[in-house]
Amino acid sequence: MAGKKIDFGGGSGFIADPSGIVVTNMHVVYEGQFDYEVTDYQNKKFVAKLIGVDLINDTAFLKIQTEQSFPFLKLGDSSKIFLGQNVLAIGNVLGLFNNTVSSGII
Repeated sequence: MAGKKIDFGGGSGFIADPSGIVVTNMHVVYEGQFDYEVTDYQNKKFVAKLIGVDLINDTAFLKIQTEQSFPFLKLGDSSKIFLGQNVLAIGNVLGLFNNTVSSGII
């Protein structure tokens, strides 16, 4: 099976910088020499490279390998979050269920 590629896992994330920095969960990626593919909302696929992980906060960072500029989400200010605030998480559970929404309370 040398050279054969298989799909393994999936998840969701968001672009946090116009250069193509993607923030996702650490449990979505695997450290090591793997090929990553990012699919945007228009189903366009991009090659990405794992550039960092934060094991404590279950966070990983990928860089889309292109010179293209991307629309991005500006990171918020966590000091403005308060207990009891409602939150939503939009995602792609296990790479199987697109556009899922979960709600919670801080």
